[in-house]
Amino acid sequence: MCFLSEDAESLQNGLSTFGGEVIKLKRILDELKDKKGFIIFDEFARGTNPEEGSNITKALVKYLGKFDSIVVLSTHYDGVCSFADVHYQVKGLKNVDISVIKDIEKEEEFLMLINRYMDYSLEKVEKGTAIPKDALNICTLMGLDNEIINTAREFYEEG
Repeated sequence: MCFLSEDAESLQNGLSTFGGEVIKLKRILDELKDKKGFIIFDEFARGTNPEEGSNITKALVKYLGKFDSIVVLSTHYDGVCSFADVHYQVKGLKNVDISVIKDIEKEEEFLMLINRYMDYSLEKVEKGTAIPKDALNICTLMGLDNEIINTAREFYEEG
């Protein structure tokens, strides 16, 4: 059983967070070649830039698929699930109509709303299921300036 999640940065060894993750990953993969395992990755490759992190994480998922082990990987990178056998995602705010929630001004109120409506349970989804974009909804609930929210929506539409 292996769990890779913590910051593995080592200033003494000159390793970045990502470099430390790679060292731990190599050890896990060496063991996996000879043994079955249960491996958990929490936000693998978060210590590097998003494009490279996404591509390396996709390659890792594809590679791990050839072993007779159970791998659980949490990630914010889009498209990683297309290489997985099974995909679960957080339900989030998908069942909430953000537009019906009106002008919240106090921090306590929007924190209460997020606590009330955010669903952190997982649901099994099919490959190709759209990834929830709840960050924009959180920004809306928290009263971030509409100019920022509207510009972000434009970026989503541009793809």
